[in-house]
Order: sequence, then structure tokens, then C-alpha cells
Amino acid sequence: MATIVLVHGIDQQQRSADSLENEWLPALAGGVRTAGFPALADRLWRVRSGPEGIETRMAFYGHLFLQPSQQGDDPGDLNPDEAAFADALGEEWLVRGAERSADKKVQREAARELVYLRGQMGAQEQGVRHRVARPVINSLARVPWFARFGLAFAERFVRKALAQVTRYLTDDTIRENALTAVTDLECQHYF
Repeated sequence: MATIVLVHGIDQQQRSADSLENEWLPALAGGVRTAGFPALADRLWRVRSGPEGIETRMAFYGHLFLQPSQQGDDPGDLNPDEAAFADALGEEWLVRGAERSADKKVQREAARELVYLRGQMGAQEQGVRHRVARPVINSLARVPWFARFGLAFAERFVRKALAQVTRYLTDDTIRENALTAVTDLECQHYF
């Protein structure tokens, strides 16, 4: 069993445990070294496969969010219950940005988008395919934290993020499989 289990976040469905470990381990060791623990950093990175090494593994579950029989990483359409949950979640993200962001620009833009969104919600049907309402995605994509790489990227990221978080929280199979990926590598040793 791994001593340290790394757990990835949203939008990793096109990656693998191996590629993420190769990225994260040097960064983890570098942070530990910078904090003043060079011997521990070496055990994490330089001698990780030796008898003094610390086993560190990435729990991977990003593939659970890929759509069957589909190339790419488009999250697909949400069912009506998922769409309603995603709308509420997106609005809550705006509330949190407006109330808690340390960045005043984020606070102002999130508050402005909340006013817009609350005036628009329910004004239009989501359509036959029950997609996440465009106003939620558009509003989130205008908040600087999401839009720092451009509006088109922000809309794509927000749509995927809302879909993944929604499915994790509403689909028992996805959530159980993700948690199993973590607990299968669960720490049994402490240093």
C-alpha cells in the first residue's frame, strides 16, 4: 500500500495515473525540499524506488467521466435532474465568488453575474436535450478566475467542471468507483 496517495481534481479524464505521478512527484519533492527537508525530498523523488524510498501513488478516476463510444472529453448532456443540480451548483459558485473571493474584481464580477443570472433563470427552457442552462455557464465564464485564459476556454472548462462535479455528487456508481480508486491505495504506513 502507498504511504502517500495523491488525488487529482477536475478535468483529468484524458490523463493517466502515470502521467500525473510524473508531474506531481517532482513538484511535491521540490516543495518538501524548499520547506527545509532535503532528505525527505530525496526519499520522495530521487530514491523513491529504493529501500529508503517513500511510495507515492496517484489515485486515478478521471476516466469515469468519459462518455462511452465517444472520442474526446465532451461531458455529454445532463439529464433533467443533473441539469437542475448543475444550475444550482453554478449559482452557488457565483455566490461564493461574490462573498468570499479575496480578489475584489472577482467579487464585483460574480455579484454582477448573479444579478444577471437571477433575472434570467427560468426565463427560457433548457431545451429538449436538458443541457446546463447557458446563462449559468456564460455567467461563470465571465468571472475573472474562470476567464483568465479567455472566454471560450472558460465556457468549455465551466461546462466540463459543472458536469463532472454534478455527476460525482449525483451518480452513486461514479462516486463509489472514484472513492475506491483512492481507498485501494490508502495509506497504511505513517512516517
